[in-house]
Amino acid sequence: VVKNEVGLVLPADFVPGSYTVIYEDEKYCGVKHSFMIESGLTDKDVIFKDNTIEIKKDCGLTGKNYIDNISTVFVNGEKVNGRGLNKIIFDENMQLNHDAEIEDNDKKTLVFADGKNEVTLESTGFPSITFSFEK
Repeated sequence: VVKNEVGLVLPADFVPGSYTVIYEDEKYCGVKHSFMIESGLTDKDVIFKDNTIEIKKDCGLTGKNYIDNISTVFVNGEKVNGRGLNKIIFDENMQLNHDAEIEDNDKKTLVFADGKNEVTLESTGFPSITFSFEK
């Protein structure tokens, strides 16, 4: 982030998400401001296809950007609790992991049930999407 006579200028490579800027100078010490950069996409621009997330609109953003910002996951109407859900339900190749497990107190729980699963993803700075798949 660069300060100029107009204000703060964000680098062009910033992707949607939540950010915090801390400003300090000889007069101010540790002034914090949090903000969100929105993608400007609609729910029709973000799709689940071929077992991954795709951005249909040519805007310089990718399915990886979406997956990296996943903040909330619902499966069959139930909120899934856990940290780093994006890395649990999607593998390193950005493919949905149908056998994803959440570990809590040495107990492993499958995220997805056998049969049809309806999944809703919320991703900071992006529209939410809902899709179904058969496990």
